Amino acid sequence: MSRSRALVGFVAVTAFVSLAAGQPPTDTPPDALGAMRAWLRATTATHERDVATVDLQTRWPSHSPDPAGLDAALREALPAPTEGGRTHLQLSARLEDGRVVLELTASATERSWFARFLGLRDAEERHRFEHPLDAPLRRHVAALPALTESTVVQRAFLLPSRDYLALAVTDLGDDGPNELVLLRADGVLEVFRLGSDGRGRTRIFPVAEAPLPDAPRPGLGSPRPFGMLTPDEGSVLVAFRDRDAIFRAHLEGRSLVVEVVDDALCPPGAMPMADACAMPVDARDYFASQLLSRTGLPAPARAPTSFYSRTRRRLHRADGSWGDVEAVVTPRGRLAVRTDARVVGVMGHGSALAMDDVDGDGQVELLASSDGTGPEVLHVFRVRADGGLRALWRSEPLEGSVFVAHAGDLDLDGSPELLAIEEPRDPGGRASLWVVR
Repeated sequence: MSRSRALVGFVAVTAFVSLAAGQPPTDTPPDALGAMRAWLRATTATHERDVATVDLQTRWPSHSPDPAGLDAALREALPAPTEGGRTHLQLSARLEDGRVVLELTASATERSWFARFLGLRDAEERHRFEHPLDAPLRRHVAALPALTESTVVQRAFLLPSRDYLALAVTDLGDDGPNELVLLRADGVLEVFRLGSDGRGRTRIFPVAEAPLPDAPRPGLGSPRPFGMLTPDEGSVLVAFRDRDAIFRAHLEGRSLVVEVVDDALCPPGAMPMADACAMPVDARDYFASQLLSRTGLPAPARAPTSFYSRTRRRLHRADGSWGDVEAVVTPRGRLAVRTDARVVGVMGHGSALAMDDVDGDGQVELLASSDGTGPEVLHVFRVRADGGLRALWRSEPLEGSVFVAHAGDLDLDGSPELLAIEEPRDPGGRASLWVVR
């Protein structure tokens, strides 16, 4: 990696639910269809022998490949009607913002009018369930076009400043919309939301900003500033190499509140990631391969090597199986990807790294920057289920440089985007946010 690439900030990209390689899946979340069926069985258990009729109403997108298969699976989870039943079940199912929404109504039939009259039976019960789409469920409904070189779309949004060290997409107020959170090299956090202007054009609008509180400086610095943003339950954890503390930021209305985290999330000097703590190498600008335990989480395995950036994803594949994908960018510019027990790599990449399943097919897409030896280019790879790495797309040469990246659902359409920040070469210029999907 060129020296110029090593003198500006980067983001160590965080992951979703993740596990150490070789460990059994102890915290694997339920699949969408399994969770839906379990909820239906539990919710209707009290009516199992008292159902007169069952009405299923579904609204799936017109391009769904197998909606009938999903409808059949939902019906199987509902009690069968019985003669003499006194309850009518009505289940409606639809998609909202990339989530499956079930609404179940249990109402009394005419046969139970006397019980209703005496107040022994409620006239109606209502229950609601939501779950994000996953790859197995997309085999039935809401299948997305496969990401290919010809279907990749990139958009750029001009940012108000420059010299950004990290970015993240998360809900800072736990109120619905996701925010774009940016950390600048001067220790200031900026928060934005996606929206439309008066002409209906998509824009990012500033919401709030705040400086990080004062904190002691670390004993051994680094040749460049760098930082990390990690989404964490309605807030974001902030770690800044020039501050010997971990901060938590969240929104209260339109005010950004930033506080020092009192709990010991990580050992002293380490920075929190979603599944582990990363320890900066003394007087260097990268992290050691030995990952440390984050409080409350299982002990992580060693990363494939020391790294500038790292991301890890517990992946639900289309066939229902689970896989573990981890990617790092090394100080020598090697992009290394570990899928379960297989590791592959390719040289010539910079510190920007982002990874997610953009097209919902159960395979992750990975965005990486170039190493600065030539014009800056964004690369998108697909990590196949067998661990192979396939080049999908590369951008036209960019005028500036890209050092940080992240993945997240910024527009809340149920499909994540790959995001990167291009820093201008002009000292008076402003950075740009690239959104690739």
